[in-house]
Amino acid sequence: MNENNLSTKLLTVQNTVSGMKSDLDLPEEATLQQVETAVVPEGERLIISEYSQDGNVKTLILKNMTTFPANLFEFTWSISPQPGDPFIDLESIVLSSNFTTLPSKFACFGNAKLKSFNIEDTQIQVIPQGFFHTAKNLVLKKLSNSTIEIKDSAFGYCTFPQLSMPGIQIIGEYLFDGASIKALWIGSSVTEIKQNAFYYGVSLQKIYIDLPRAAVEAMSYYDAKWSGTTANTQTNAQIICNDDEDWLTQEEFDAIDWATYTE
Repeated sequence: MNENNLSTKLLTVQNTVSGMKSDLDLPEEATLQQVETAVVPEGERLIISEYSQDGNVKTLILKNMTTFPANLFEFTWSISPQPGDPFIDLESIVLSSNFTTLPSKFACFGNAKLKSFNIEDTQIQVIPQGFFHTAKNLVLKKLSNSTIEIKDSAFGYCTFPQLSMPGIQIIGEYLFDGASIKALWIGSSVTEIKQNAFYYGVSLQKIYIDLPRAAVEAMSYYDAKWSGTTANTQTNAQIICNDDEDWLTQEEFDAIDWATYTE
């Protein structure tokens, strides 16, 4: 089987409305795109699971759903995966475009294999406290335009190198505590960056904020770069505003591979 294809023999489709299995019109070896775009009968909400050879869920696709079904992750680890957890091999989550609400669960994917989570394609408004904490294999580049608030410690110990937040309004504390992120782009809607937002974000090199410098410098806690007052916890990042010479638009920022970027 081509690694880009999902054998229908390894797929299950569960209808969360009726609780019964549903059939999708899929070829014997469907691509992930074919599964994502498969037509769902009106009124059905489906959970599509692709399994690893060990029988654990590898890919999870939610169709016509605005939130995770109740107790979907009731066996999911906190901080580290446990033997017998059905999501121990989970690498990819594909959410519906109308998905709005994440569960309030700290370290929902802590130390897991999760790499792909299509948050930018959703209508998620709030990322709960610590939700992606210690999701060390996760690769994110940008948030949805709908995401307006990120709670404390949301990305602690994550390793992705860059993130753009076009619609963000409120940024919580300790956002990148222990993380490896190098560059951050914040949109013009931002109204509050909390006191310790970039506490211990020692890998941060550049923070782009789509506001004039005067407006940014007037924000609370700008003087400490939102990273507290202890020398070893402060970010050394350069804060770049939209009236600075070296300003980048979001499109320009997203086009850079910040993992390999050097001055």
